[in-house]
Amino acid sequence: MGTQVSGPRTVEDCDLCIVGAGISGLNFLFSASRYMSKADKVVLVDRNPTFGGMWNETYPYVRLHQPHPMFTVGNFSWSLDKERSHLATREEILRHFAECIDRLRDRVTLVERYGYEYEGHEEVRVDGGVRAEARLRPTASDDHELLIRTPRLVKAVGMRVPKPEPLTLSSRDVVSISPLDLDLLERGAEETPVYVVGGGKTGMDTAHAVLSRFPAREVSLIIGKGTMFWNRNEAFPTGLKRWWAGDMAMPTFLDLALRFNGTNEAEVYEYLKREYTLSLNDRCENFLSGILSEEENAFIAAHAHDVVEDYLVDVVDVAGRPVMKFRSGAERAVEPGTYVVGCTGSLFRDNHPYEPYVSESGTTVSIQSTSSVYLFQSFSGYWLGQLLGAGKLLDVPLYALDNERFFTRDRKAFTFAWMTQLLYNTILIMDVVPARALRDCGLNFDNWYPLYRQLPFLLNVKIHRRSYLEHFRRSLDRVCERAQVQGGPLATHSG
Repeated sequence: MGTQVSGPRTVEDCDLCIVGAGISGLNFLFSASRYMSKADKVVLVDRNPTFGGMWNETYPYVRLHQPHPMFTVGNFSWSLDKERSHLATREEILRHFAECIDRLRDRVTLVERYGYEYEGHEEVRVDGGVRAEARLRPTASDDHELLIRTPRLVKAVGMRVPKPEPLTLSSRDVVSISPLDLDLLERGAEETPVYVVGGGKTGMDTAHAVLSRFPAREVSLIIGKGTMFWNRNEAFPTGLKRWWAGDMAMPTFLDLALRFNGTNEAEVYEYLKREYTLSLNDRCENFLSGILSEEENAFIAAHAHDVVEDYLVDVVDVAGRPVMKFRSGAERAVEPGTYVVGCTGSLFRDNHPYEPYVSESGTTVSIQSTSSVYLFQSFSGYWLGQLLGAGKLLDVPLYALDNERFFTRDRKAFTFAWMTQLLYNTILIMDVVPARALRDCGLNFDNWYPLYRQLPFLLNVKIHRRSYLEHFRRSLDRVCERAQVQGGPLATHSG
């Protein structure tokens, strides 16, 4: 399969094209490459100047939620010389991705096209079947537009996490910055207050970074309803404790999914809060599946000047002084020059058109949030790649959810819907893919624990497979109907 130049457009033929070189796209490539050879040509495309997806644009002090071995491409191990519990930095993650790309180049003929934006595609009938023709335009150069012709197109856009931006505020007497701009705090007087707006993982990361880096500053948090986090100390215990204690991920999801019946999310939410999470205070309500340690949580709680349980609407100038206005109607005057760091939620903020995770022909795979088979798109990439390689992509009736709509309509119900979906789809997939597929999934949090601790869960699911699938399907159907969101197998799978 070759490349031709036709006027202003370059036409490239390949066996597989993956648009998106982030964690989901790379995991899809890993899985698909298990069923390919060095003679097969794969075109990897990304709008960024290089691979890495959102990790090219996130804030510099970000750390992984989980220990670094559990964030990888397939089963590729890290060369990082750090403790197994180390939470990798942005730079360390990008270096690991570079090593993963090198290893993938050994498996297939990999053609990398960075700096190209996906514009659209069509599926066209050709002798012997259907192929996709994807149109790509260069983002910052005078290069030719690309037309990729391929029997398999993967659009690995994932969660579409946007680049952090400062909040738009009316007052000119406060300094609105994004998490990317913490270096600006070096310029201000040490007594100038800082408000961190947002109580999720970005907000907690930012609060921790500012409090650690600028201990003399008065740092306050505006957290809305507040956020609950998985307790990292219990999810990933260190030392000998992981041999006998800790909350393993899959058994935890099973515990919660079996308690959930599609209607009782308020009750199960309280159980989740009591048994598995930590937060700044007992009133925190939101849960976004972030992970935080007891030490991080205690440090922020102890050193924050104030924690405001309200939502910032704007900062306006009143009688020559900036005043914060909150959703509740409350107001708070702040000092001129106050820094406001915008860390509000970035997930599921857009309303993208629905697109099935696989087209009727099986030619196009779409890894995104309107028809998602896993909340975590890294897992979607890994397992959909396995199904494609095994020739089972159109055969397995995975349960898809419109996460964008679900999240905005009923967050509590959504919490248990995605956990139930994860278990349901994993059981279906494991019925048809090789046994090595589970061993190769380095993303599995339970790999933190020794194998003998993972086996009881696998045996339990094998014994109760039928009853679990029936319970999960009833719960999912019921909650989707109540929330009025699209959910279920695709039409091509339901017959």
